[in-house]
Amino acid sequence: MVHFQCPHCKIPLQMSREYVGQTVLCPHCNGQIQVPRPMDSAQSIICLCSRCSGLYKVPPAQLGRQVHCPTCKQPASIPAEKGITSETDSFRFNCPSCGQDYCLPSKYAGGKLTCLTCKQPLSIPRQSKPDEELVLLEEKAIPEEQPNDLQSFQSEAPVPEQESPEKSPAAGRKLLAVSVIIIIGLLIGISVYFWTNQTQKLSQPTPSKTSQSPIQEAPPAQNYPQAVDFSRSIITRLNRQSDDVMDIIYLFPDTVDVSKQTILALINSLDIGRFFSVETQIEKARVEPDASFFITKTTVSSELGKTRAIRLGFVEIENPSDTGSPSIDRWIFGLAVFDENEMLTASAGETDLNALTAVLDEMVTQYAHSVAPSLSSRQNTEKISGQIIEDLLDKYYRPIAAVLLLIFLVTLISMWVVFDKAGEPGWAIFVPFYNTVVLARIGRNPEWLGLVCALSPLVPAIGSLLNLILFIYLSIGVAKAFGKGTLFGLGLVFLPFIFYPILAFSEGGVEYSG
Repeated sequence: MVHFQCPHCKIPLQMSREYVGQTVLCPHCNGQIQVPRPMDSAQSIICLCSRCSGLYKVPPAQLGRQVHCPTCKQPASIPAEKGITSETDSFRFNCPSCGQDYCLPSKYAGGKLTCLTCKQPLSIPRQSKPDEELVLLEEKAIPEEQPNDLQSFQSEAPVPEQESPEKSPAAGRKLLAVSVIIIIGLLIGISVYFWTNQTQKLSQPTPSKTSQSPIQEAPPAQNYPQAVDFSRSIITRLNRQSDDVMDIIYLFPDTVDVSKQTILALINSLDIGRFFSVETQIEKARVEPDASFFITKTTVSSELGKTRAIRLGFVEIENPSDTGSPSIDRWIFGLAVFDENEMLTASAGETDLNALTAVLDEMVTQYAHSVAPSLSSRQNTEKISGQIIEDLLDKYYRPIAAVLLLIFLVTLISMWVVFDKAGEPGWAIFVPFYNTVVLARIGRNPEWLGLVCALSPLVPAIGSLLNLILFIYLSIGVAKAFGKGTLFGLGLVFLPFIFYPILAFSEGGVEYSG
């Protein structure tokens, strides 16, 4: 028997060899066909494994027998006749251009491929009803009034009803490509919106900074542990009533007149017995790179039930050092003690809160302006570069986040398509451990190697390096399976958002050697 397709309606047909070269009519569309010559009987049959998608050749002598894939040893039955599905769900057909015989799993019916022999595009036929015998043109009755014009005769022939085509893998990849384009468009639009919005904000004039920075209410005390510790150390010295309390005099600058009698008055006002609880909070603060001030309020309670409130206002001055560890000087401008009724009992320096705030703020402003030029060039460069990075992240984090999300989605969809083109489930990219096993399978590597790659980060010390080496090896195998080179495999590892889309949406599929 000679097996071939109708060139008009693409229905698989068969005819006895004795009619080779003669003209016949298709029983489906009544189109005229010349029976082709049969293919060379010595030509091998190209088979596709349903498990590993590997291609291998089978001699014609194996027709009607069971063979095994040389890669994964998956059994397959080669149908003796075309158009018949074997017990392993395989069917045969031949290329209408060169006659090359193929045996593929039935799930590929209706798809497209490029013939490996003649390189012509080939539509894989769908399985149909059993082949029908043809009738010779001379044996079929033709109406006497039939016109001699062949074109007119064919136009009057009945047209077969078209079956609704099933979705092919190419159609699925086309749908995914359209989805990627839509997602890219949306994310680019979002990025442009936020970028334009931010640019408009930057173009608006900003008020010039005055020599005095605004004073803000301070955050909770735990954000300034050094200021809290300093305040409590001053109160502890006063409470101990030892000679070292005289050192507090030297913590006041020359502009504040503090004597020994003033310190003794502060000690006497705190003579309420042993402290039972101490609670410190920061009332006001201004923090600059080189100088800051704090106004703290500490409430102490004694075991006798007496309470005192101590307000302390001081400046912190940072002295730059070439060693990288600057020293900090602290100067007290106001120290006041209040009783349970918020009445002032003793003080040193400025006692009014507003006046104390103004003095401290002026001190910070003068010192910050005077010390800034004295910083070393290296420190200035580090501060400026760090500030630039912080400003960029603060202003453009939305576009940056949108771009990162775009890269993630494009890579994810592209990997899904690559898995699908290789005959593997696309959802495998979401399954830990199994996704690397699938990568190994696509690259014709042992599956256990993919599992080792997934588990390698658990190995101490060298786990990360081992994981990178194995992942590079598996990615190179995937690239070679699609006919690419080693450099393309490295691109899959280090630039996946570029190379996976190329692999997913380019023409061609997995290539295997017989």
